[in-house]
Amino acid sequence: MEYIMEKEKFIEEFSRLMLFSVCDDFHKMFLLKKGNNSKISKQFYLLELHELVETIADSLIRNGKYYLYYKYDNYNINFTFNKNNNDGKIKFILPKNIIPKRRKILKTLASINSNKLFSDNTNKISNLKYINEMKYEAAIRINSITKDIYYSTFYNDYFNSFYNLYRQIKMNIKQRQIIDYILGVLNDNFKTIFKLDEDDIIEFKGKTIDFFNNCLDDLLNNRSSIREISEKLYNT
Repeated sequence: MEYIMEKEKFIEEFSRLMLFSVCDDFHKMFLLKKGNNSKISKQFYLLELHELVETIADSLIRNGKYYLYYKYDNYNINFTFNKNNNDGKIKFILPKNIIPKRRKILKTLASINSNKLFSDNTNKISNLKYINEMKYEAAIRINSITKDIYYSTFYNDYFNSFYNLYRQIKMNIKQRQIIDYILGVLNDNFKTIFKLDEDDIIEFKGKTIDFFNNCLDDLLNNRSSIREISEKLYNT
């Protein structure tokens, strides 16, 4: 299958790179609210969660949905791809307000395909100017279709630092919304499957939406410098 960079990078930011972008500690991304008193730890291995969240997120961006099938024997839960031989399924449907026009975005990004453009034209020095012009046009198209959703580092040299940081924060908010949605669905279903107390849930230890909104507010109202906000985003 052909690798289409723009489309795959977009999906990657909201799946494989998402958790790293907004977590506080890579080694302790997920915590149990009730700690050692949680029943979840006796039925589900928490270290498996980060890979599971990435898998779900990848499918939500590509397809808008994901069905997680499982088998449960009252001692532990095992997730399976078997649609027939299982005890149930957990359904994930990406809320439209998180990534509006998801299909249109993916279709547009797939149509750009800079990998093919560059490979077809880098054999001649005379084509370099053409490539730069096409890259600029691609940057404008990507920024237009993914406004307030996505920040592409591959095209950031066409925009100033203020705008790039603005887009980065906007993307971080979307990433956190996806994490919160996935965890919310898992927690709701685990309560039923494991017969848990209301406060026996899995939490994500990372930067919150309020944190990102405050950074955005500081940026837009010139309360902090671009450098200060960037350091807060990456070092907090």
